[in-house]
Amino acid sequence: MSTPRFSDFEKACRDLFEGDFCSGRLDVKLSSRANNGAEFEVGTKSVRDENSGVKSCGSLETRIQCKAHGLTVTEKWCTDNVLTSKATVKDRPVHGMTTSAAVSFMPTTGQRSYCLDMAVARRKVHTTVEIEGMSVVRGSSAFRLGSFLLGGKFQYEPSMGGITDAIVGLAYQGTDFTAGSRLLDGQRCVMSLHHRLSPSRQWGVQCGWDFGSSDTNLDIAMRSQIDRGSFWKAKVNNKGRFSVCYGHMLSEDLQ
Repeated sequence: MSTPRFSDFEKACRDLFEGDFCSGRLDVKLSSRANNGAEFEVGTKSVRDENSGVKSCGSLETRIQCKAHGLTVTEKWCTDNVLTSKATVKDRPVHGMTTSAAVSFMPTTGQRSYCLDMAVARRKVHTTVEIEGMSVVRGSSAFRLGSFLLGGKFQYEPSMGGITDAIVGLAYQGTDFTAGSRLLDGQRCVMSLHHRLSPSRQWGVQCGWDFGSSDTNLDIAMRSQIDRGSFWKAKVNNKGRFSVCYGHMLSEDLQ
């Protein structure tokens, strides 16, 4: 079993709580693939904001792969008039290493931004480094000890004079459940549990609290597969907010 990124320690629980729920949001995506392997995706998103009303944006993305060299080139344009070019190389120069370089350009203002992302994944370790415009450095490391995962991440900003974000975490991955805990900046503790009861049913819980205050949260969610093409999900928190989602697969290409 490979070691995931530190940010993916609790991915199963996060997907259960965040995926598919679309309250106050409308997402539409259309994708296609050419005969030469080039991929195209057009998407639009509308989000309802309590202060500014409905915000809408769209994007057009093209991906071209050169599998012989492990290279993927992505070009993206969005309705905010931002152009982004990204090149990703996998398993070069060593197996398990991924390197990405991205450049964003805003024609109306001439503003540019750069980002370099490197990751090395091995059986018992996964390390990432991200450099954004020479102004922000982010890094993470994850280590596997049997079924246990231990890791941390940080963010360093020279303009702020030091580390502005630090998280450490511990997780346990069983055959049918995952449990994890994280400590954020030494001020907040977050814990989660995800349990797959059967191939068609799963549930999870998230909780957190701030040290030195009474601010706490508790969220519970569950998902059930009704049949091959449909499912339902529900979640509730300690503040009384309840959400329900139903999904139906009309075809292999449309949900």
